[in-house]
Amino acid sequence: MKMTISFRKWFMLACAGIVSLSFTGCDDKNKEQNYLYTIGIEDYQYSSVGSGIDLFGPLTYLESLKIPSNLSVTSTNREDADAQAVARFDTEMAKIDADRLNTYSHYYFRYVLTSVERQQTIAQKEFGTK
Repeated sequence: MKMTISFRKWFMLACAGIVSLSFTGCDDKNKEQNYLYTIGIEDYQYSSVGSGIDLFGPLTYLESLKIPSNLSVTSTNREDADAQAVARFDTEMAKIDADRLNTYSHYYFRYVLTSVERQQTIAQKEFGTK
């Protein structure tokens, strides 16, 4: 009988320990995740009529800058990931030399940073005039 009581106590303690351990680690708030973004050109307009410059104009220059079309940000929350992505986007946009673009006439384009998961524009930068 004494053996049965100690076994029951041991068994209850073991069950209580397993149950308490199952609730630790359920907090995914601090878990890092990858957030994906795209950088792309929208609303591209260029007219080379009368300028004597090639047909593709600013596109050739922009391609030479090797601005990435995809970004991956690792963070614990979406707001922080968005802020990091915007900072990287601003760094990439700083590569574009306005004086170089002014050698082309009649151009307009807009770069956009978009969240892949939400299909939402996070930031944008316009160049030229419509």
